[in-house]
Amino acid sequence: MESNDYINFNLDLDPKENEPFYSYILEDKSKYKRANQVINPKTGKVYYDPDEDWLVGESGGFLPNINFIFKETHRLREAALFYNKHGKYTFLDSDKDSIEYNKFRRREEHRRKHGITANCKLLHSDIPKYNKLIDLGRLDEADNLLKPLRISGEQYNFINYGQIFLLDEHKVADGSLGGEKDQQIPLFIDSQYWITKAKEFAKLNGYHMIVLKSRRKGMSYMEGCDSANEVNLNPKVTVIHGAYDKKYVTQGNSLSPMSKTQLEFYEDHTPFRRNFPGKGLLKKDINELIIGYKRSDSTNSGYLSRILALSFGNNPDAAIGKDGKKIKLDEMSNFPNFEKVMDVTEPTTRTGAYLTGFIFCGGTGGSKEGSWVQFERNYESPEMFNFMPFENIWDANSRHNKVGWFMPYWYGLQGILNGKHSLDKDGNSIYEVAIAISKNERKIKANAVGGISNERYTKYCSQYSNRPSEAFSSASSNIFSSGILANHIESIKSSKDLLYYKDGNFIKEDDVYKFKTLSELDTLSKKNVKYKDMIHPYIESFPMQMDADPHGCFRIYHAPYKDKNGNIPSGLYEACYDTVGKDLNTPEIKIFHSLNAFYIITVPNDYGIPPDLIVAAYVGRPMLMKTSDRYVFNACRYYNAKIIIEVDRGNAVTNFRSWGGLDLLLHDPMYKIKGKEEPLNIGYGINIGGTGEKAEDGLKWTKEWLYDYSSVREDGSSIYTLERIEDLPLLQEFSKYSSGLNVDRLSALRAFMFRRKVISLTRQAQYENDNLQGDNYNTITEAMCLN
Repeated sequence: MESNDYINFNLDLDPKENEPFYSYILEDKSKYKRANQVINPKTGKVYYDPDEDWLVGESGGFLPNINFIFKETHRLREAALFYNKHGKYTFLDSDKDSIEYNKFRRREEHRRKHGITANCKLLHSDIPKYNKLIDLGRLDEADNLLKPLRISGEQYNFINYGQIFLLDEHKVADGSLGGEKDQQIPLFIDSQYWITKAKEFAKLNGYHMIVLKSRRKGMSYMEGCDSANEVNLNPKVTVIHGAYDKKYVTQGNSLSPMSKTQLEFYEDHTPFRRNFPGKGLLKKDINELIIGYKRSDSTNSGYLSRILALSFGNNPDAAIGKDGKKIKLDEMSNFPNFEKVMDVTEPTTRTGAYLTGFIFCGGTGGSKEGSWVQFERNYESPEMFNFMPFENIWDANSRHNKVGWFMPYWYGLQGILNGKHSLDKDGNSIYEVAIAISKNERKIKANAVGGISNERYTKYCSQYSNRPSEAFSSASSNIFSSGILANHIESIKSSKDLLYYKDGNFIKEDDVYKFKTLSELDTLSKKNVKYKDMIHPYIESFPMQMDADPHGCFRIYHAPYKDKNGNIPSGLYEACYDTVGKDLNTPEIKIFHSLNAFYIITVPNDYGIPPDLIVAAYVGRPMLMKTSDRYVFNACRYYNAKIIIEVDRGNAVTNFRSWGGLDLLLHDPMYKIKGKEEPLNIGYGINIGGTGEKAEDGLKWTKEWLYDYSSVREDGSSIYTLERIEDLPLLQEFSKYSSGLNVDRLSALRAFMFRRKVISLTRQAQYENDNLQGDNYNTITEAMCLN
């Protein structure tokens, strides 16, 4: 740990150069209302927050009132320090069961329930004065600046009686990064203060908690210790550890093994033994740990509190009837039926307006199974199941959004860089050092795996994430994810209000195809009701929210280019379309099964218009397939665009034919790709199918397209095609791609890649015929970008 008694963070650092959360820490928070000044709609009274730890942001989400740092935190760990020195918690003789011994035990039990208060809080505004007094040796005056700080009972128990495997820094050689872990009592760390106080606030004010975290934050230790604390303190209570697959809470250093270790430590080393006259747990099965003992008549007695480990994979109702005081659902990144579990479990935790059971859900990014969709949806919509909502202070320019709690990798990080520690002796994060360590580790990882576009690098960043957007950016089966993509998504999110686009639909009016915005359609609908059904919002997210309108509308990013005669040139735009296979009113079809997806894209041209630019998009599912086909037909007429249709399902080609649109349809591109002559009876569109060689080629070419160099910045760095995509749900679909998800947007673009290949081969042949070296144009990128 850092030996300097008063070193912390630099209040003069430019927060723009750091993580958003760091910027928030440095922010003046006086403009926000304290939570205990705001009415809780559940009670009609102000939120209960006697420690004034919480504020309410402009989004309506809660904010941690981080306007102080921690000092003299040894005052919070006197029991642990005594144990570390003497190997026991008291010299009082437990066998004699003295008044003094029982008084000590009751005092510690009270602290394990309710916490402890000590003068350990130093306000940011007092740091300069405190440091000056320390420099002058006026220690008593400096100490007088410290304000009372109360830690929760959960954290008091953890830092005084918890058992974890902790790095022993005394065994680390100077200049070395090699270390050993020993089973020890945890240290006080700032990040753990805030997560335990958040949980306490949530329980007291009628919320559950959903938490997204990076790896190595010690949450399994903390939650396992908390579960043991709960059943050791309270008779006849049940704590449930649950996961989609029970192994996530019963194997390795997971919740139930950690709880068992903690319970055994209580029995062997503390005044809190519950099984007298017999030592040990009544039941040590990792699937069911029971506190108590067996009487001489073989009946069970004692506290009889228990910790159950349950699997929810095949049984969403697993917690029903168990009367869990605390229900902890772990490994949320692999919990595909989470919402079904919450549908039946959350109501059992409430009695009227009162919360009688507390649900805590936690998970990490980077799941190779990619079953994180429902986790992400609930993290980003925490009030769906009554999770405590926090203002998003962790992602750039996302303060208008409410999310669950997030634990960044760098916050509370124990490490060293260039001789500087990332935690001081009081458990404060040295922010600049911690952030620098995180960036340095990423640089090393990128060099090791071959760059930030490498799948392994993206997976690493999602597991050791500093922002929620990073945590949900990758699954190991995703060939598209990269740091570049994640950064661009965050950029689009932060600049969304600055993007120029129009939402609406294409209609035929006076024999002319026109685009009408949603407001214009609303005006038209007042005279002609047929336009009413065309007024629907653009689908803004992937996966689509459960309550979203699936109909969809068009979004125009770039109006069509017109020449000096006012005409849209032929061959400037091409479209791609992947359709659904059944009408939405078919009984077995649900809105989440599939969506129609359509894009209009520029192709290489002589008009100075950049190729590969998505100018318009439609994703949605009207009740009838024919409705979507008509929308697309109108859009192609409006942009004078030829279209390649994925024909493995639907009736789009038939409908286009009936509307006199055969001139819009592109032929099957496979003949030209394979160098074969097109037959007279060649069909329209392409049937790629779900798997096989064509499907694999389509995915491969799509990735190549995303990471093609489209242009160069003034500083000489390359701009990738993906960085010119403004359609956020499309970008999200790429970042969250896995074989188990409906990726309708990707399917449409995949069809375009076959047309793009044909254009590339055609232009390459043209250059070769003009006596240019074909080898100079042997990549898709080079051929496509020549004008």
